[in-house]
Amino acid sequence: MLSAEAAGSGAAKSDSKFSGDNASNEQSVSGAQTDGSASAAAANSADEIESPALPSSTITATTESTVETTESELPDGSTSDGVASGTVAEAKPENRELDKKFGISLPKKKSRTESGRPRPTQNADLQESDMTARSGEERQQALEAGGGTAESEKAVALALKWLKELQHADGSWDFRDVGQDAQPGILDADLGATAMAMLCFLGAGNTTRTGPEKEVVKKAFDYIRSQKDNSNWGQDSMYVHALVTLCLTELAAMEPDEKDARTLAIKAIRFMESAQDPHGGGWRYRPHEPGDTSVTGWQILALQSAKTAGIEVDQKVVNDAHQFLDSVSSYDSGQYRYTQGSSATPCMTAVGLLCRMCLGWSHDNSHLQRGLGYLVTVGVSPIDMYQNYYAAMALHHVGGPEWKSWNTQMRDQLIQTQIKSGPAVGSWSVTDPHGQAAGQIYQTALSVLTLEVYYRYLPLYRNEK
Repeated sequence: MLSAEAAGSGAAKSDSKFSGDNASNEQSVSGAQTDGSASAAAANSADEIESPALPSSTITATTESTVETTESELPDGSTSDGVASGTVAEAKPENRELDKKFGISLPKKKSRTESGRPRPTQNADLQESDMTARSGEERQQALEAGGGTAESEKAVALALKWLKELQHADGSWDFRDVGQDAQPGILDADLGATAMAMLCFLGAGNTTRTGPEKEVVKKAFDYIRSQKDNSNWGQDSMYVHALVTLCLTELAAMEPDEKDARTLAIKAIRFMESAQDPHGGGWRYRPHEPGDTSVTGWQILALQSAKTAGIEVDQKVVNDAHQFLDSVSSYDSGQYRYTQGSSATPCMTAVGLLCRMCLGWSHDNSHLQRGLGYLVTVGVSPIDMYQNYYAAMALHHVGGPEWKSWNTQMRDQLIQTQIKSGPAVGSWSVTDPHGQAAGQIYQTALSVLTLEVYYRYLPLYRNEK
């Protein structure tokens, strides 16, 4: 998110997601290391680490650059000449044309995906998220229906207590200030840390006016709106801007009477819309940069939350974001890449699939189903909380036996690895690739949000068979 160099003098420079230093971020993300989580071994961004070896039965995605093919292809991706899907057939004479530059006969041009299936331009249908089960009886019902337990709720409560104790008097959190026996980060990015912690309290049903920890949320909100430019938190990193915007839009949706939250959320969304890459439709560290899937994922979640709060979202921005996802997807396998030039990874696949859900894909979409099957095959990462966080949300929206099995492993792993005693009780030790940059607050926040998956957002497809 915020670069340590840009965010504050004396802060060490890092390859964290919070950093704007993205010179080498186009490498693969580790399926065993989390894009956006914190890891003790994190010398590189999660977006830059190779994926772990997967079982031979899993699908291997190839880089899906836009290529040229012939008019002889059929809609299903096969060709009239019997050429296998994903290859380019030799064009028949009537399907060739003279290339004026080179003076030779070439196949007529038609953009296709790697399966040979042209992608028509279409309007995306930005969905609303349902935050109505974050407290009360609805929360308990959602918890039980989704596979949460009393033990998972106890883990959430312990983690919130640890985070609460780290909140500063001005309402902020600091990645570098984690108390005794916990691993600090090195980033001077208080807005990023504050937004991540605040999301955990919002996810547990607290607002500025309701909930047992309403004072914590109120102080965090006061800190956010006290900042000098309270419409643009993306000057140093669009990661931070998206996280803060997500806090504001969720608060505006949960607490409609909090007028300041709505006003700030609208300003933040307008800046987000203006910061989109005008050519590719994604977002990256700074406004108008060619996008990457990780940064774009947070923007799409914030746009979805804005719609839930009744804030108008520019349809062109949504359509262009959908187009960006096309550019980094492997249609046949349902997998996603960090950028167009990189390889597909489990982590980016989880982000991409969740975004497709937010943008209106049906649960029985074949691309979506293939991608989800891939995530189930990969399983829960033992260290990559960023990957687990996104995979949990995507799989929970669909539900079914695959979610039940995946969730059991994820839930129990988090319960078992939470620190049970000492000054850092309630937190999680750093395992994620961003550990050296964002530290234990980051790891713990992602872990809490993952354990809140049962009620934080109700499943998008709960009314579909």
